[in-house]
Amino acid sequence: MSAIDKQIGGDHYKGMAIQPIEYIQANGLSYIEGNIVKYISRWREKNGIEDLKKIKHYVEFLIEEVEGKKGKELGEINDQKLQAFMNQTGCEGGTCEF
Repeated sequence: MSAIDKQIGGDHYKGMAIQPIEYIQANGLSYIEGNIVKYISRWREKNGIEDLKKIKHYVEFLIEEVEGKKGKELGEINDQKLQAFMNQTGCEGGTCEF
């Protein structure tokens, strides 16, 4: 069984034609962009307004990154957080479920 065939923590992605992780990986999106895709895909089925607020928060990060306010430092922080998450959960090579 492939990791894409199972979901841990609910079934809010099961009915989607393409799961967010597939779209994120296929398009080489960054951590910030991937979170935007994840939350916009699930907000109706999972956390409602809370997920919409998370989208707004990640868009603010992305704008800061693009405008150069945080520049390279922001990317390094997010990469460190992502790597820590991957190590903690045992997800390697992008096989984690969002």
